[in-house]
Amino acid sequence: MKTAIAAENHQPEELDMLKDEGRAEEGSVSTEHDLGSRGAVHGVSLPEEKFQRDNSVDFMNLPMENTEEEAPPTFKDTKSSKEPADVHSKSLTVSPSFQFKGLNHVAFCCENLEKSLDFYCGLLGLMTSPDRPELPYRGAWLLLGAEGIHIMEVPNPDPVHGRPGHGGFDRHACLNCKNVEGLRQTLEKAGIPYQHSMVPSIFCRDPDGNGLEFIEISPLK
Repeated sequence: MKTAIAAENHQPEELDMLKDEGRAEEGSVSTEHDLGSRGAVHGVSLPEEKFQRDNSVDFMNLPMENTEEEAPPTFKDTKSSKEPADVHSKSLTVSPSFQFKGLNHVAFCCENLEKSLDFYCGLLGLMTSPDRPELPYRGAWLLLGAEGIHIMEVPNPDPVHGRPGHGGFDRHACLNCKNVEGLRQTLEKAGIPYQHSMVPSIFCRDPDGNGLEFIEISPLK
C-alpha cells in the first residue's frame, strides 16, 4: 500500500526535512507499506494555507488523536469478599491452639430488670447466680445447667415491636426442656403468645421482644 500526501502546501523547511529523510519526491511524500496483492493507495491532502488562516486552524500542529484503546473500567468485587466460601477457606488456613467446649451464655438487653426476672424466674422457674460481679449496670445471671442467660438492664438497640411474628425467623436462643406441652400450657395461662415448630418445640418472646425457643429433648437411654 502507498500513502501519498500532497506537498504543495508544505513549508519549504518541512519538505527539506522530508527529503533529507529520503521520503520526499516531486510533489508528494510517500511511504511504502506491504499489504499483499491488494496494492491499495491511501491519499490525504492537507487544506490550503488560506483555508487554515480563514478558519484559524493549523492542521500541521493539531494534537494527535489517541488511537490506543482504553482499558475497560475495573470495579472492585465487593460481593466476593463477603461470600461465606471465602471466609471459610481463610479460616481453614488457621490452626488454632484453643478448643471450644460449648456455649457459655447468651446476653439479652432489658428495659426493667424486675419485669424480666418475673418472666424468667417467676414464670419459667429459672434460678439466678450469686456470682455475678458488680458491673456498671444492673442485671442477673440466669442458670441453665452449665450455660446461662445474662440479663442486662441497658438500652436495647433492637426494636421491641415490628419483629417477625414467628421467633424462628428472628435471632433467638434455644433452650432444652423435658416437656414442651407443659411449657405451652404455662405460657397459655399467662397469656403469652407462642408459635409451634416442625419439631417438638415452641417459640415465644420475653417482655423485651427477645426471641426464645424451647425444644423437647429425649432422655438418654
